[in-house]
Amino acid sequence: MRLIDYFDRGADLHPARDCLHDGTRGWTYGDVRPLTHRIANGLLAAGLGTGDKVAVYSPNHAMAYASLLGIQRAGLIWAPVNARNAIDENLFILDNTDVAFLFYHSSFENYLARIREACPKIRTFICIDRPEFEAWMGGQGETAPDLAEAPEDVAILISSGGTTGRPKGVQITNKAIETMNSIFWATMPIDAPPVHLMVAPMTHAAGVCSFPLLPYGGTNIFMGTADPGAILAAIETHKVTHIYMPPTLIYILLAHPNIGKHDYSSLKHLVYASAPMSVDKLVEAMKVFGPVMTQTYGQAEACMICTFFSPEEHVAALEGNLRHRLASSHPQLPQPVADVQGKAVVAQVMQQFALHLGHHIAGGAMAPCRVKTERGLAEALIGRTQHIVVVETMATGKAAGLLPRQVEVADRKAPLLRAHRQEPARAVAGPRAC
Repeated sequence: MRLIDYFDRGADLHPARDCLHDGTRGWTYGDVRPLTHRIANGLLAAGLGTGDKVAVYSPNHAMAYASLLGIQRAGLIWAPVNARNAIDENLFILDNTDVAFLFYHSSFENYLARIREACPKIRTFICIDRPEFEAWMGGQGETAPDLAEAPEDVAILISSGGTTGRPKGVQITNKAIETMNSIFWATMPIDAPPVHLMVAPMTHAAGVCSFPLLPYGGTNIFMGTADPGAILAAIETHKVTHIYMPPTLIYILLAHPNIGKHDYSSLKHLVYASAPMSVDKLVEAMKVFGPVMTQTYGQAEACMICTFFSPEEHVAALEGNLRHRLASSHPQLPQPVADVQGKAVVAQVMQQFALHLGHHIAGGAMAPCRVKTERGLAEALIGRTQHIVVVETMATGKAAGLLPRQVEVADRKAPLLRAHRQEPARAVAGPRAC
C-alpha cells in the first residue's frame, strides 16, 4: 500500500470525521480528499513525474499536511524540510535532494530570494496560506489521478540528522512505510478513532506517528505555537489520545504552573524519543499524565519502530525498581540485535550494534540504504546503522540477565554522543539513568 491509501481508507470509513484541525476550524476526511486530488493534478499538470521531489517548507499547518497527501497522491517524492532548521541547512537540503517544486508558508517568504538563488532546480513556488494556493488548485479536477506504484517506489526522501556530516537523503519506500505502520499497530493497537496532537515538526517523528492513525479516521491537531500552556489545554479540549514529544518539551510541560489544571485522561500514548529521559522526570510524568508514557527508537534509515517500551512495561519497571530503560524489539525483527560484525550480542558489555530491520530499512528489504551524498550514491547499510546505539547487558554483564528479544538501550555510540549534549544535563549525565 501507498501512504495515500491509508488516508483513503480513513476517508472511506470516516468521511465526516475531522482529518485536520488547526485549533479553530477543522477539515473532514470528506473535505481533504478532493483537496489531495486537486493538489496531485496540479503537480502533474506542472510537468512533474516519477522520481521528482516536492518539498513543503512550513511550520505545522493543516494545508502543509494536505500538500503532503497531495504529493503522495501524485506518486511523487516528498522531501521533508524542517521549518525549525537554520535557513542555510534547509538551503543545502533543498538543493541536495533535487527539489523541483516548493510549497511554502508565508512566514518564510523573506527567504524566497535566497532559495531561488541557492536552489535553481526549483521551478515553481506556491504559498499554502494565501489565496494563490486556492487559485493554483482552482482549475484542477477533483478526480484522483490513476497511477500505478510498486512497493519499492520511493515515497519520502528524508534527510538524516547530520550528526555524522552533512545531511544525506535517505529513500523511504512504500514497503518501508507499510512495515512501519504494521509495527505501530502491533505495538500500539488502535480500538477507536484517535486524536493526535502535532506538536513536534511534522517532518520528523510527529509526522511519522500520524501515518498509522489515518486509516482509523485519526484527527491531526496542528499547534500554531509551542506554548506549553496551550499544549496542556489542547490535550483536554480536543481529548487527545496520541502525542509525540522530545524529553526537553516534556520537562518544560512538567514545570508549567498550569500542569495540574487540566484533564489528561484521554491520553493513551505519550511517545517520547530522540534522547534519553531522566527517570525522576519519567516518574513525575507518569503521575501527571497517567500510565501512558511510551518509548520508541528509530532513525532516518530505519523508521520507527526499532525498539519499543510500552506504558505497561514502564509501570512494571518502576514497580520492580528496574531503573534502566529496557526496550523490546518489535515482533517483526527476525534478529533483533547484532554487533558490527553481524554476530549476536551475548555477554559483551557496551557493544555497538546494528538492527536487522527487515522491510522497513530504507531502500527496501534487507537491501543497503541508498544514501545520497556529495560523492554520489553509496550503499551503506552497515555503514549507516552500526552506530545507531550502544547496548549494555544487565549489571552482571551476562546474557542470562537480558530478557529474550529485549535490549537495554543506553545511548548512541561515542561519535554521536555530542548530539545529546544539547539536552538537559540530567538527561545525559549518564545513559544508564534512563
